[in-house]
Amino acid sequence: MNCPDTSDSPGTAAAAAGEVKKKKRNKKLTPREKTLFIKALRELGSVIEACAVTGVKRATVYYAKNHDPSFGKRWDEALKDTYGEMLSEAVMNEMILNAAMKNATLMNATANSKNQSPVMNTIMMNTAPVK
Repeated sequence: MNCPDTSDSPGTAAAAAGEVKKKKRNKKLTPREKTLFIKALRELGSVIEACAVTGVKRATVYYAKNHDPSFGKRWDEALKDTYGEMLSEAVMNEMILNAAMKNATLMNATANSKNQSPVMNTIMMNTAPVK
């Protein structure tokens, strides 16, 4: 079986000559791009979404984060702010849910003592008397 001769192809010649294509370096972020990215990150809580909104590649922002301590610190603070707010909301929701469950348990106990269903008891408690 004959193999095609590839010695004249450009890729092989370049490799043989030691000319290896270099990876394209990520561009550096401008101060304005850094500020816009941090604002988007704080609002969205997602690097992917912040990159999409600001039009900056993820590799570029991660490079900047790893090579610019000030930018890295602002990045971390933005995520702490975002997730801190989310955590506060989650705690508040849990408190509301616990209060609702306690109320439902009390209503159920009251309904059982009156031989009524919890649904019927809720209707009775929330219905104004007819005049």
